[in-house]
This record gives sequence, structure tokens and C-alpha cells, in this order.
Amino acid sequence: MIIRSQIVKRVTLGAMLLLSVICAHAASRFNQAMHQFGVGARGGVSSISTPDAGIKGSMGFAARLDAEYTYYFDRSHVRYPFLGFRTGLSLGYCSANISGSIKDQYSAYDAEGDRLDYTVTAENVKAQVSQVQLQIPVMFSFLFNGLYFNAGVRMAFPLAGMYNQTADDIHITAYYAKYGVTLVDEPVTGRVDDYTVKSSGSWNTPKFQLFAGGDVGYEIKIKNGPGIGVGVYFDYCVYNAFSRNSVNSMVYVHGIGENPKAPAATVDVLSVTNSVSSLGFWEAGLKVTVNFR
Repeated sequence: MIIRSQIVKRVTLGAMLLLSVICAHAASRFNQAMHQFGVGARGGVSSISTPDAGIKGSMGFAARLDAEYTYYFDRSHVRYPFLGFRTGLSLGYCSANISGSIKDQYSAYDAEGDRLDYTVTAENVKAQVSQVQLQIPVMFSFLFNGLYFNAGVRMAFPLAGMYNQTADDIHITAYYAKYGVTLVDEPVTGRVDDYTVKSSGSWNTPKFQLFAGGDVGYEIKIKNGPGIGVGVYFDYCVYNAFSRNSVNSMVYVHGIGENPKAPAATVDVLSVTNSVSSLGFWEAGLKVTVNFR
């Protein structure tokens, strides 16, 4: 994971440097440039990738609204392809289904400061997770005889995350290292009485995501009017600034021994995303754009 992160950072730095050179060249030929503005929509399937054993992702769906600006460097040679770069703003939604089993381990402290080492297991975990994202694309653009191709990155800023899940057969094992005692499903150290637990709410989404991808298609030019671009797109998350919780577990035990009159610990069943070391959405689908020049 460290090597992958270093590669992503180097590729991103190289792309930003190359884009700076292109922008400098574009500024010198501004009068010969072609400017294109577009509005459109994307929609298709999405899913989530995770390296954690026992947890897998399956298909959800994605839908986005796009506002785009494309700068083509030089239009003086109409026989040659137009080359440029594209940016803009997108607002959209993507979802995925997660299923599997979990085995989480973490440490907590009771009211007297004694440490407990927890092992939490759950079977048949099924969840639908989703994000609302704001995206900024930075892409190279190619246009020739109606054919277009865009490739680059999309910087994504998740605005909200939601989940809805069920989990079966949750067991909580607590080990008191100080006393050498192991307690299993005891109210004082945490217990879940229901065989199936349903939970929903918001989950701790990454603060920043970087997607690599692009789109390809064909633009139909309307006489004395805009161009209608129809194509396909694909995006894959290559980097996550994932903000971890203090307890990386789907089942969170707290309030251990704090109230002598009610000695049972408090157990919260959170999103399964708390158990995952990293998350990355990918999506693919159709794209329709109305372009104005």
C-alpha cells in the first residue's frame, strides 16, 4: 500500500507539472484557441473495491450532472485533431453493496482505567453504502471529425455518506489483560441480544478521493446549434484520504463500568465501512453532453 501511494503521488505530481507547461503554451496562443462549454449527465453502475479479506463489493448505481469547459489550443489547422484540456464541476451520487463477515480487534478502557482487548465477530453482513460527491476533472481532450476522447483525473470531495445494513450473530469477546480473564457476550463488557441487527445512518467518508479515467464518444453537430456528445465513461479511485475512526470496528463498545446502577456497557453497531482499511469506488456508464462553442 505504501508503494502504491508513492506511485500515485509521483504520477499526480508529473501530471500537474505537464499541465502547467501546457497551460503556459496555451496562454501564448489564446487568440487561436477554441473554447467549448458543455452541460450534461452521466449514469451507470458503480461498486466499491476493498483489500480486506471477508468483505467484498457488488454493483450499485451512479448518476451525475456535469458542467464542463474545454480549451483547445489551436484551431488554425482544421485538417488536424484538436488537442486541449478539460475542467469543470460535477455533482453526483454513487452507491455499492457490501457483504461478508467481520472480525475486528481493538482495545478499550473501563471506568477504572483497566484495558480490555476486544475481538468482535459478525456473520452475514449486508450493507448498501453511498456517497454524494463534488468532482473537479482535470483531463486532456482530443477531438477529430466528431470523435472525442478525454483522459485524466477527477478530484472528488465527498459531501455525505449514507449506509443501510443488517448483520447476524454478533459476538463480543473481552480480555482483561490485568486479571487474565476472558468474558464472552457479558453485559458488563458488551453484549448484543438480537440475532439480526439492523442499522442505518451516516458513515465516515474519505475527505478526498482521486479518480483516474476518462470518456470516449461521438459528437453530433446540429446546424447553427450546439453539438450533442454521446459516449461512455469509466472512473476508478486510485487514492483515498481516508479519515480513520478512533475505533476501527463495526461494533463499538463504550461506557464500560461508568454507571454502577446500570453496569451494562453500551454497544453501538456502526457501518461496516469502519472495519475496512481503505475504500475506493469505481463506476462506468453512459454520458450525454450538450456542447457550445
